[in-house]
Amino acid sequence: MSASKNSSVQRAVKIALLAVGSVPMAAFAADTSVAGLEEIVVSAQRRAENVQDVPLSMTVQSGEDLTRAGITDIRDLGNVAPGLSFNTQGPFASATIRGVQSMIHQAGADSPVAIYIDGVYQNNHTTSVFDLADVRQVTVLRGPQGTLFGRNATAGAIMIETLKPQYDVSGNVSLDYGHFNGSDKDSGDTVVKGYFTAPLIDDKLAFSISGYYRDLEGFLTNDVTGGRSGSIESYTVRGKLLFEPTDWTSFLLTASVTDRTDLYSGGTTALNGLGVTANYPDGVLAREPWHVASNLYKGSSPLEARQESVSLKADFRFDAGTLSSITAYAENESRYEVDLDTGTSAQCKAAFVCLDFLELTPNETFQQEITFASEKFGPWSFIAGAYYYHDDATFKSVIQPELKPNGEVVAGAVSLIDFATNAVVKTRAAAVFGEVNYSFSDTWHGILGVRYSREKKWGVGDIVSRFPTTGDEKDSEITPRVSIRHDLTPNTNVYFTYSRGFKSAVLSGFEQNDNVAGAETLDSYEIGIKSEGASYRVSASAFTYDYKDLQAQFWEGNQNLLANSGGAKITGLEVDALYQVTSAFQIQGGLAWLAEAEYEDFDGAIAYELPMGPAGLVHTVLDVSGHRMLKSPKLTGNLTLSYTADTASGTFTPSLTVFHSSKYWFDLLRRVEQEAYTTVNARMTFRPAAIDALELNIFGRNLTNEEYFTSSLLGPTADAPVYAFPRQIGIGASFSF
Repeated sequence: MSASKNSSVQRAVKIALLAVGSVPMAAFAADTSVAGLEEIVVSAQRRAENVQDVPLSMTVQSGEDLTRAGITDIRDLGNVAPGLSFNTQGPFASATIRGVQSMIHQAGADSPVAIYIDGVYQNNHTTSVFDLADVRQVTVLRGPQGTLFGRNATAGAIMIETLKPQYDVSGNVSLDYGHFNGSDKDSGDTVVKGYFTAPLIDDKLAFSISGYYRDLEGFLTNDVTGGRSGSIESYTVRGKLLFEPTDWTSFLLTASVTDRTDLYSGGTTALNGLGVTANYPDGVLAREPWHVASNLYKGSSPLEARQESVSLKADFRFDAGTLSSITAYAENESRYEVDLDTGTSAQCKAAFVCLDFLELTPNETFQQEITFASEKFGPWSFIAGAYYYHDDATFKSVIQPELKPNGEVVAGAVSLIDFATNAVVKTRAAAVFGEVNYSFSDTWHGILGVRYSREKKWGVGDIVSRFPTTGDEKDSEITPRVSIRHDLTPNTNVYFTYSRGFKSAVLSGFEQNDNVAGAETLDSYEIGIKSEGASYRVSASAFTYDYKDLQAQFWEGNQNLLANSGGAKITGLEVDALYQVTSAFQIQGGLAWLAEAEYEDFDGAIAYELPMGPAGLVHTVLDVSGHRMLKSPKLTGNLTLSYTADTASGTFTPSLTVFHSSKYWFDLLRRVEQEAYTTVNARMTFRPAAIDALELNIFGRNLTNEEYFTSSLLGPTADAPVYAFPRQIGIGASFSF
């Protein structure tokens, strides 16, 4: 790191320390008492329960927790959730929980980490990367969730719950302005968001509306022009209507629109200068963090993503239990323009080595779920349900599309080398599931659950009329779950859970042939302990996985190959804890140790090895059995310190969040290595006594200005990661009513 950057880091740290130091010291010593912790209620098992009573490993964060930790984007959730890493593959969501992830990112290929917003499954890879707007609570479930939650949730699930309508008039509006000063191009970042709710008929009908808008100027340097790149403009509007005609019925209608124009997420840099354009006299290649040099618009790989969705949740409460229904429909649009060689060279393009790629992945999804959660009948209770999923996922591609002089792809562009494809992967899935809960005594409790899933996939396209030509790909699987919980004391319990995860087959929408990655399964064995007292809450777990038929994707020259490896062995430990030192001072943190995460029987892997010549890298076939799994750091940890100080002028709340990750790799040859790194976020809020509804804040994110990757785009023409956001310092204000 240069001397100028070192001085910038020192200035950022000084600002954070001055902000914390601005609170009168007398205020910090004013309160040494400890109050009881607020109960955390989750619906991980389809009914409201105290988080301590659920025999699953999970992390729960409120919207306030996320704000305090500086978490504004779903990709940053791993900073507060042990075991979760949310990278991307270009603009495509590529979340990892406990080493389990997808190596396949294309139409109709589901992630093993299921993402839910208000109970609705999110399946499009590009629209699953979003800002966290109007969030009430986020729950990260670790381990297979095949019996009750998550279609294909082999690794786990991320459940996001947004704010609901209320029968009292209330709301809030906020404005934040951040300044990125850690790269060579300083950049502004403006975020405006608000929420409003009010009754239409007292205790019967209420509505809410929320809005979120972000305008990021861009902190990337375009080495072709010397100008700026990396801008993001996004917005989310969500409206809800709550109708409760009786005390036993409830209907919640939700409609939302999310739109994102993104020149950052695909802004790749050639790691260590490894890009094929370097071999041509006219080649321009970005070699430094937060620099780009693509021949596409503003030196980046532009992304446009939009989702329009509507859902209806209905609840009917009876003496015997609650019958619930969720009906949802979504249209997703995605347009991604990518420069595969991440550089600019007319000679390289003329040789057909440097290629541009236009990819459109729209899809339409319909989902219907019905569940019944019983009340307790003596020692018994149960949950039963059925689920239907209907998805048509389009994959349109144009290799070497026609470009305008400024690098934009011409609307309706055709391929200059006559290489374009159009396919639709169709998925039809159904499942029935149930769980029985039984208390053997006051201290021994058991759960026995099972889910039967049946899925069918096929494709239609312009290369062949229907694929695979061998017939529809059909998968069915029984995924059981067994849990035993023993209450050692009223506040402490231990548990054992066995569960199985299942992810259906993936078709190749690019070639439209018989190339299929078959279904994969995962058997999980987990033991854990949870304890809660007046001033603390802690959970710890140890787990081992038997991961079979792991799905994989490789790029061999001009051919996309799908395959299954023998699987993987995974073992590890996790701790998630909170300690209320006093009623004003709180410590919250977590630790994940992935002791073992190794491939088994993986002898057909394809990678690209050095040296690189004018034609790019040469592919080689590897046996990576026994190698560490990709994007699987051995150790990650997070710590958040927060303090609330009441003074005569108002309430000060300083907080500090630190996240650390050990090294890991993005490629099988371990050339693209993410070195160990540590990020620091800080925040100071002030609520003046004279205006209690007003809150002012100063914040800093990535204060150490760590140069770490959030994404990678690897192929025969470049090792091309995307660097995460540089240091940002900002101010903000919010008003509640």
